[in-house]
Amino acid sequence: MGTCANGRGKWDGKIFKGRYKAIPVLLFSLLPPLIVQMLRPTLLLASYLLSLPIAHCHGPHPQLQPQWSGWGANIHNDRYIANSAVNSHSISTLTPHCHQAFPYGVSATPALRGNTAYFPTWNGLLVAYDYTTCTIQWQTNITAYLNSYKVPDRYQAAFASPVSRTSPQLDGPTLYIGTLRYALLLAVHVGSGKVLANVQLNPHPLAIATMSPTFHDGRIFIGTSSVEEAATQDVTYACCSFVGNFAAATFDRRQNKFETQWNRTMLPEPYGVELWSGGAIWGSQPAIDEKRGQVFIATGNVYDIPADVQGCIDRTTNDNETACYPDTVWQESVIAFDIGTGKVNWIQRLSALDAWTLACLAPLYGLPPQPTCPPNPGPDADFGMAPSFIPSHSHTTPHNSDIVVVGQKNGFLYALDACNGTIYWSTLTGPDSSSGGALMWGVAVDEGRVYFTAVNPGLAVWTLQPSGMNISNSAFGAIELSTGKFAWEVPVPGNWTSFAPPTVTEDVVLVGVGGFQGAVGTPSTRGSVVALEKGSGKLPKEIAADSVMYGGVAIEGKYAMFGAGYASNYQSPAVGSFNVYQVVGGRGMKGMGKRGAEADPQ
Repeated sequence: MGTCANGRGKWDGKIFKGRYKAIPVLLFSLLPPLIVQMLRPTLLLASYLLSLPIAHCHGPHPQLQPQWSGWGANIHNDRYIANSAVNSHSISTLTPHCHQAFPYGVSATPALRGNTAYFPTWNGLLVAYDYTTCTIQWQTNITAYLNSYKVPDRYQAAFASPVSRTSPQLDGPTLYIGTLRYALLLAVHVGSGKVLANVQLNPHPLAIATMSPTFHDGRIFIGTSSVEEAATQDVTYACCSFVGNFAAATFDRRQNKFETQWNRTMLPEPYGVELWSGGAIWGSQPAIDEKRGQVFIATGNVYDIPADVQGCIDRTTNDNETACYPDTVWQESVIAFDIGTGKVNWIQRLSALDAWTLACLAPLYGLPPQPTCPPNPGPDADFGMAPSFIPSHSHTTPHNSDIVVVGQKNGFLYALDACNGTIYWSTLTGPDSSSGGALMWGVAVDEGRVYFTAVNPGLAVWTLQPSGMNISNSAFGAIELSTGKFAWEVPVPGNWTSFAPPTVTEDVVLVGVGGFQGAVGTPSTRGSVVALEKGSGKLPKEIAADSVMYGGVAIEGKYAMFGAGYASNYQSPAVGSFNVYQVVGGRGMKGMGKRGAEADPQ
């Protein structure tokens, strides 16, 4: 046993040492022989128990550990719950338990601790919800908080909603979320919903926080993205000047104050209009490698390239374009940072320079080229997710190594060595699609496979592996961790698209469906959650949702929880909800509870 005392709940092996050794001997000497013989086993046990160290726990009562925290469930960002009651045998009994309406919907995967789910809504709330009794414990108006923080400028009001869309990260009595408008990191009291403190992660006017934070070893890790790509649709906007950053912060509960420990930008100076811009850090949450003390992220494309760099690239006759710019251009890369210092342990660049904004879509809609699209636009093959860290599991990873797994919007799924970033395998999972991509928002990983959603928003015709079936919508699939080979790939039912990340538990994968069916531009109000057998991809269960599904499913025991609805994107009406289902003879729907208060960010 370890040692401890100090009033902090640690063991002190010195307590009682030699202090009570004489007690059993004294008792034996005072009792008659027959009684001694009868009590001998009890006295020996008492002697042993008295010799054990005693824990001194004079500190605060320990907090329950979260069952699901952040977007990816845990610090590995693997969306994997090993033990639950939700499996292929019980999935047929999955029935509704709670339904709570929230206008505009819920797209963040909820964080879970005890009987409470914590999640933000697209109508501007942060909610604590008892998923066993179907009641709101508290709700905080994030929109009102952001409106009181600062008056938005024209572009902030048009493009950055005053809401949070990140999954909360739990840290004892505190939870952390990021906001879209102003890119704030908020500390919130878990018991009351009171906002305790904020810190701005990036000062750019159009910076936003879409990545969910990760908490580990006293630090909160989070990166920033921006809506500057979207602002380029306004030809009066001076594009572009945002540069993505990744930071580590601590929170002092005594002073209710954040302190930034380190902060790294993804592009070198000078940056700004007609210089470097971009390098956003978008989705899921940073993954932690405890053994090596490092944290992983993946980065986005650039928005523009300096003219001298572009000229050098144009003159280059070979593939060595990296000679034209400094090695601190970290676009479309996987990066491992030291947790304590922010030092880069390794970086793996996975694409050539890829300058792109939403203005580059104009020709697809019959419009002339826009001045806010860079002169030589790339394919928009950025990373919309953070990597997952996978410790080695007896020959299920390449060379039995610790690895990171991440998917890129060009459809490639990668496995890299966690020590140095060496690529073990890369597998093309679906068609490369601009502005939407093939892989985004996250994957799920168990001991042997990685499960993914291939989005295909452009509805390209492509061939599933290994079946050879041709489809023109989204697909779900599984890849062997050890080899990168397909285990299975199946079409999303009903010719629908899916943007949702999968969740794996026991022997099933749960994932959302929604977006559009058939031609692009024909949005739907329909959504559902499907359960797939993780060994084969067969579909044993599908449950309907009241709106589109963009978020993931969280699992705890017999419960499966998810949100439906995604703001006003794809012209979907202002409907949405938070839903709780349960397996094995569910009790049926509870009272609907009060409707979530409306704080319309529009």
